Amino acid sequence: MDARINTNELLEAIEAGIVDKDYALTACLKFMSDADVGEMMRANEICCNECGEIECKNWRECLVNARYGGGMKRSLPIGGGAK
Repeated sequence: MDARINTNELLEAIEAGIVDKDYALTACLKFMSDADVGEMMRANEICCNECGEIECKNWRECLVNARYGGGMKRSLPIGGGAK
């Protein structure tokens, strides 16, 4: 039995274009506690390259660097990516 039925259904709906990925991401992040979001970020290495921590004082600068070239371990598009 698949223990991730809801997760898989949501991912399939996103892939099929039924649910907007940005909407689903926002809903997930708003639902999760701040501690859960931090744990997820660390588990997926979405953190500052300089210190490797979410609590980095240069976090906003790192996000800008990630969007426009470097600064994070995993550079993910922010708000749909650079234009």
